[in-house]
Parts: sequence; C-alpha cells; structure tokens
Amino acid sequence: MEWLRLELSILGSNDKENEEFNGLSLGLDVTAEKMHDVFLKNIPHFDGVKVAHNEMISAASRTIEIEKESSREMRNLSIFTNNLNVNNPNYLIPLETMNPENIIVEINQEKDMLRIIMNDLFGGNIETFLLDKDKKIKNGKWTNGFLELFY
Repeated sequence: MEWLRLELSILGSNDKENEEFNGLSLGLDVTAEKMHDVFLKNIPHFDGVKVAHNEMISAASRTIEIEKESSREMRNLSIFTNNLNVNNPNYLIPLETMNPENIIVEINQEKDMLRIIMNDLFGGNIETFLLDKDKKIKNGKWTNGFLELFY
C-alpha cells in the first residue's frame, strides 16, 4: 500500500524546534509510560510511594488500552466537511498542537484513505480516515488549531 505525503502550509505557528524532556527525545516512539518513568526517576525520595503508584498506574493502563483499542474504528473524512466555504470546498479538522510542523498527512489513492500522523509530548497519534471516491485532496494548511484540507 503506497502512501503519498501531502505538503501542508503552516500558518499561525510558534515554530518550536524538536523538544526534549529530561534528555528523552520526543516523538511517535515516546509513550506516556516512558515519560512517566523519567518523571519518577527524578524523585528518588519517594520510593515507597512510587511502588504503590506504579501498581495503580499499571491497573489503570490495562483498562485504558482496552478502551482505546475498542474505540478505534475508521471513520469517513466527510464528518469534517466544511459547508460554510462554498467557493473553496474543504474539510476542516480540529487539530490542536504546539508543533504543527510535525503534522504529516498521507493519502493512499488505491484504497481511498487519508492518514494524519502527529508527534506530541506523549508520543503522538495516527488517525486513518476513508475518503469519498469523488473528492481528491489537492492541498492543505494548518492554522491556529485547525487542519484544512482542500478538494
């Protein structure tokens, strides 16, 4: 399956460089668990509390992962159709981020799918959508918390 990357215009960005958290490089491979471990290593005087805390977090994490997996279903991008802009039809997707330059939009025209990949402080997010066959994405831009994709 071949994915084509869509170049985005970034407007209203605060242009932060790649961030680090206590020496841990941030990106899609960083999990909340890794960030949590780095945080706990910086408070060695709470060893007893850390053990109880880790047990509680482990139990909660299992429940969250099960819920996350069950909620991931592929939706049609048409749920984000912006009907207000008649002259320039588009999709308007709310997408808050401190680093919009890390947003990656890829299109698979064989399968009529679009994928949005976004790094953030706790690893990131990958969301895949179905595209309407009659609407081909031409370009996109991110502005102040919204990803706008034009067709």
